[in-house]
Amino acid sequence: MLNFVKARTEIIAKEDWRIKRFKNLTMSAKFVFKILDYNGLLTQKEIADESGLPNRTVRYALNILDKEGLIEKRIHRDARQTLYGLKNHTSTADEVANFSCIPL
Repeated sequence: MLNFVKARTEIIAKEDWRIKRFKNLTMSAKFVFKILDYNGLLTQKEIADESGLPNRTVRYALNILDKEGLIEKRIHRDARQTLYGLKNHTSTADEVANFSCIPL
């Protein structure tokens, strides 16, 4: 029984850290994150078109998500543009799955 309580306490502590990580994101960063989650790889312009957010706000949100290590950048076939998408690490995917109910 003691091991169960200890394991449960560790899980709760880990979840609290993940929740704080997402709660500390700005509203625009959460919104852009969800757009990338649903649509996959997009350019900054495509994200702005899809979200209705100004380009400057999208750029700011992408910078926040990049600093948090939640997105990756890829080269677009038009070398002047960059594609953005969610990182395919298991930890990030688990966080999204476990905490997708966190309100924007």
